Amino acid sequence: MRMGETDRTSFESGWMHAWQTGFVAVPGALMLYYKSLGLTEEDVMILLHLMYMRQHEHKEFPSWEELRSRMSIPQQQIITSLHRLIKRGYLSIDERVDEKSGIRYEAYNWTPLMNRLAAAAQLYAAGPSAAASQPAAGASTASAGSTGTSKRTSAADSSAAERSTAAGPLRPPVSTAGSSALPEQETTNLYSIFEQEFARPLSPMEYETITGWIERDQYPEPLIVLALKEAVFAGKVNFRYIDRILLEWQRNSIRTVEQAKAYAQRFRGR
Repeated sequence: MRMGETDRTSFESGWMHAWQTGFVAVPGALMLYYKSLGLTEEDVMILLHLMYMRQHEHKEFPSWEELRSRMSIPQQQIITSLHRLIKRGYLSIDERVDEKSGIRYEAYNWTPLMNRLAAAAQLYAAGPSAAASQPAAGASTASAGSTGTSKRTSAADSSAAERSTAAGPLRPPVSTAGSSALPEQETTNLYSIFEQEFARPLSPMEYETITGWIERDQYPEPLIVLALKEAVFAGKVNFRYIDRILLEWQRNSIRTVEQAKAYAQRFRGR
């Protein structure tokens, strides 16, 4: 069936528009190995949007609102996916300084993802048997024996994680087994609570601050929420004031909500 003149004109017009909006350079390894790396289709679509914005709009760190405006999934789902990508070491965030203006800004660091893709490509290049012998990224296999059960992570995952750590200034790493860090869902809920109180999405620096409270300072989640409520009560809803509250509690060996409430009552009663 031959294309009519109207159809041809419409096709050419559509193709010209597509050409003018540009194309995205996507590593083929991402499309080949994302499943073995433990990435979902939702994760990949977010990565593709980030790549397009970086390559064509020169946006090194687009906002969640910008991503939401182009995707069909809710903003909270986008935030959760981005948190997961950072938490699992696929992306990191660098703080950079513009050489001309001296202004600080943040940008996604793609090195961890590229390292993992390179490791996956090398693994599969070694042959199907080598690839099949490795568990998927993030997965673990149990080996039964007289000494019990042991877990091991894939070699590709381990080597990529080591290289990503040496790639530059990254976000504080999220703790794994044996850590007192919050589970992923609880951490995401904590960010959501802050966004509800601030009535806006959190900035990258604010996200980094909360991550630091959890990972570096080891503040319990209920204590962080209570500090936020104290700041709201005082009419000083800003991260510096919340950080001062948490630091004051830490200096006074306060680790529970009950202790913090008792301390606040004594402070107000002075």
